[in-house]
Amino acid sequence: TTRVILISIPIAIFTVAVLLVHALMDYDFDKKSGKMTLCILVGSKTAALNIIFALMIIAYAMTLWMIGTGYLPLEVGASFGTLVIMLPLYKRMANYISTKTHADNDFITNFGLTRNIGTIYCLVVAASIFIEKFLFNS
Repeated sequence: TTRVILISIPIAIFTVAVLLVHALMDYDFDKKSGKMTLCILVGSKTAALNIIFALMIIAYAMTLWMIGTGYLPLEVGASFGTLVIMLPLYKRMANYISTKTHADNDFITNFGLTRNIGTIYCLVVAASIFIEKFLFNS
């Protein structure tokens, strides 16, 4: 249905964001080895970072639109709580791409934060739809 397709778009965006963050953190290695990832194709680390976070903003905007139009229940608004992860992640990633040396855990922390945004988003959407379908629909 249209609803399923629309709901899947932000979920896909958050999934792609995990892959792009990984590719961005491997940017220098991938470029030296001749790999052509999306991050390399856009031409710079900064451009890649901005694309990743623009996609996430699109996912949040779509979510807001779907709540407003009734495709998603109001409870999905709780997914905006992941913004408290996304905003510091953007700063961490901007710092990551601008420095040559990194702490041992920077890669896994950035990757994990990105994964957590998508996971929490999916759980909130699934729980909200479940509540809407089985607890409030007789």
